[in-house]
Amino acid sequence: MPLKIRAAADYPGDQPGPGPVANRNEASVDSELSTLAFFTPKISGALINPYFKSYLAITEFKDAPLMLVCRLDAPTAATVRRMIIGAIETEKIGLWGRAYVDGAHNTTGALLLAINGSPKSRISSTARGFR
Repeated sequence: MPLKIRAAADYPGDQPGPGPVANRNEASVDSELSTLAFFTPKISGALINPYFKSYLAITEFKDAPLMLVCRLDAPTAATVRRMIIGAIETEKIGLWGRAYVDGAHNTTGALLLAINGSPKSRISSTARGFR
């Protein structure tokens, strides 16, 4: 998939505005995909992002016209598919495993308290500075 879209001259329905941003219509593919639900022929300038500086969860927005878009990048399509399947499985069963935290400069135990709720945690606290 391409990364960007070249500028288009005399695009039907476009209404370029004044200034360095409002008269430009080149864009990234990801940003254009996210605005498909606006259903407008105007392609020049920036749009207001209703999610910007919002503290609502994405599921709490009502009739938000922006779609969430991301680019999954890997050497092969099979690797991307494994990334997606792995993420879905993790959401279903949770994430289990070992975590090693470098607490060399944290001698108070606050890091383990923040991670697990206790400075004497189930998490291995063998990093220098933890007892």
